[in-house]
Amino acid sequence: MAWRMAPTAPKVLLAAPGISAHHDAGLYWLAALSRQGISTVVWDYRVEPQPPATDYSLALVLKGETVDPEILKRPRVVYWPDDPSRTPGIWEQLKKYDLVACPVPNLKDALWLPTSYDPLVHRPLPTMIKRSVVFCGTWTDRKQRFMQALMEAGLLLSRNLYGNGWEEVSAWIRPVYATEYVLVLSSASISVNVHRADIGVNRRLFESIACTFTLTDLVPGVREILGAELAEKVGFSTPEELVKKVEHYLSSPERDALWEQEKRAIAPYTYDAALGCILEKLSLT
Repeated sequence: MAWRMAPTAPKVLLAAPGISAHHDAGLYWLAALSRQGISTVVWDYRVEPQPPATDYSLALVLKGETVDPEILKRPRVVYWPDDPSRTPGIWEQLKKYDLVACPVPNLKDALWLPTSYDPLVHRPLPTMIKRSVVFCGTWTDRKQRFMQALMEAGLLLSRNLYGNGWEEVSAWIRPVYATEYVLVLSSASISVNVHRADIGVNRRLFESIACTFTLTDLVPGVREILGAELAEKVGFSTPEELVKKVEHYLSSPERDALWEQEKRAIAPYTYDAALGCILEKLSLT
């Protein structure tokens, strides 16, 4: 299904760090806007303190931690990718938007909008490199506990771990982005997804599943997206449970069938669909 702005709504102001962070999700939102034929102006609020002096009918802000909502014309929407309670005082800022979208479920006064992936980018790519298990993600204490368990069990090699902040594990670990990121995921029999915190789903859940069979920790929202039965099969809550599931699925003929189920489950969660939800909520379709 395609959503299009009304003829009287000529332009969207997309506030995203598209220049200062080349891997930012703003590029995928921009692609979704373009596919719907919506004229868009991009404002990198981390580079330019003020938005461009241009006309627009909707301001769409991605995170925007330094943005003063009151300098934007209405309607104005913010996609806040984290639990607002983790940032003291941020709700006072977010309340100034006409709509707050967030991947944290059951959040009062916010639209639950777990996102996302772009099927034109996130898809299995042919690669000559074959890996058993990969992990992509910035270091946190929580993630390290899971990765350490896999490495101690001999199931994850440090060269198949990618992300920022892992220097103490190995000086050779580095982040991957864009096509290289998709190639790394596509090369794996199993991709492991671990969220930074137990609050809601990250976009890597969708990106990873789009490229290969994925095991994920059971944070809030996973069961709602995958369905309770599938989530029970591909989800884990402890490092010990993750190790057992990796050992099982590396040799299980069930793996490919489960991956097909995962891909069907995430099919509704594209950036185009997320954009459609926002436009529909604001009655701009």
